[in-house]
Amino acid sequence: MALPQTALSSVPGPGLPVKNPPLKVFSTSSVGMRSFWRSIPCAPEFGNIVKPSHKSQIDIATAPRVNGRFGFSGAAAIRNCRQGLGKFSCCTLASCENYSTGPKRPLGHSHVVAVKVFYSDMSAKDPENFASVPKVEEIYAAEQTVGNPELTDIPLLDETAVRTTLDANDPNSEARFAKMTAAGYFTLALGSLLLVDCYLQRITPGPLWFLTKPFLVSAAISAICGYVCVPLLRKIKAAQIIRKEGPATHLVKSGTPSMGGLFFIPVGLTVAAIFTGTANVEVRGAIALTLVYGGIGLLDDTLSLVRKHNYGLPGRIKFVLQVVAGIGFFLWLKSANVSSSNITKTVVPLPAPVGHLHLGKWYMALTAFCCTAMSNGVNLTDGLDGLAGGTAAAAFIGMAVAVLPLCPALGRFGSSMAGACFGFLVHNRYKAEVFMGDTGSLALGGALAAMAASTGMFFPLFVASGIFVVETLSVIGQVSYFQLTKRLYGEGRRWLRMAPLHHHLEFLGFFETRISTLAYALGIILSTLAAYSGLLLS
Repeated sequence: MALPQTALSSVPGPGLPVKNPPLKVFSTSSVGMRSFWRSIPCAPEFGNIVKPSHKSQIDIATAPRVNGRFGFSGAAAIRNCRQGLGKFSCCTLASCENYSTGPKRPLGHSHVVAVKVFYSDMSAKDPENFASVPKVEEIYAAEQTVGNPELTDIPLLDETAVRTTLDANDPNSEARFAKMTAAGYFTLALGSLLLVDCYLQRITPGPLWFLTKPFLVSAAISAICGYVCVPLLRKIKAAQIIRKEGPATHLVKSGTPSMGGLFFIPVGLTVAAIFTGTANVEVRGAIALTLVYGGIGLLDDTLSLVRKHNYGLPGRIKFVLQVVAGIGFFLWLKSANVSSSNITKTVVPLPAPVGHLHLGKWYMALTAFCCTAMSNGVNLTDGLDGLAGGTAAAAFIGMAVAVLPLCPALGRFGSSMAGACFGFLVHNRYKAEVFMGDTGSLALGGALAAMAASTGMFFPLFVASGIFVVETLSVIGQVSYFQLTKRLYGEGRRWLRMAPLHHHLEFLGFFETRISTLAYALGIILSTLAAYSGLLLS
């Protein structure tokens, strides 16, 4: 179905993004909207079929245009596009229902759909560095009549309103939103630690800024190191391999450096060692376990880079290494002179009416389970910009306060690791300049587990790490439901659009900055509950 054009601007040539991309406007009825979507080119040989959703976001299915027809294998098409013709494309969708051209008319009404398209010629540039490639932008808009396809008195679109609506959903505005969110999140965390330090000064005179000082030092050094290490990671092409079956919008992240844990994890551990001293047994053990899990993650990341595939270390081997590391840590705790009596008595404090639970030999199994679960939980959560680092920071703050009465040095260890996470967030928030990789995610999980195993504070840990627990359960539930329905009906079904949970929310139309912000808010609540429960149990 041909679409009558009511306004058409000239198409710009290749170059830097134009300040005001040309606006191409169509008038169409509801029966012609599919033709409108098909009329949007992202490159001469490629096109998009874009499906608007109620959250003003899009599902992208990019496919080659063959004899006027489209396929729907989005990820495969983009992969072929990059490898073959060297083209790449993305879209953002303006608000569909909220931007109205006027009140309902007797014969029908109309609303506006607008799409901003930008694509890049990557044949002459480094295909792993999408951000450096000149882009071409175009805006397409359609005013769709609803209720009467023959309605003809449709006014021309307000170009200013269309551009304003698109700018509100522009990735650059989301980047500014992520920056402000991270700044507010850091301020709230800093204020919380200052309140705890003020309370400590009143009840037990000691060093000023007991938790705040390592937090600030670690955050500052980690952020500064990022400005040096991120370009180095990009130079050695330690690029993240994006999952082909993941959301198509994530393919723009291809080429972003990974293995960011190489710079912010050592910063957090070093600052913790400086402020606690090398004589503290619990901190030495926590540092050792963090390095072991970071080493497992580094091996996994290295194999992924060498094989040019998202899967590095085989899952079974990784699982065995994690369990062995957890058992080894428990055996070391039993032989070391730790300050908490919960370890020597293998006791886990739990809320009333359970009270103190004597586990005996089962304490080793709980330690191994906790180490494996936490490291994998953080790893599964590391799927959106700033998600894992921000939620881990909240978990570390909650655990730092929870273990404070039992082992103050571990409290400083936790605040130092939280600061390192915030320093990393400077470079990992949307649009991420670097990913932590398994090197960072496994190390963070190991550090959290070490704090709990060294003091018996497993209950506060699972409260503080509630985001990681939910993400892990979403994957387990997805796999279990698929296997169950496959046995019952002969065909596997999914209860989530995609696991883990944050990808399901993306497919529902939530932008990743909003998902991360929601996770931060929940993380703050869970961290507060974990800190309070830890103080009560100790």
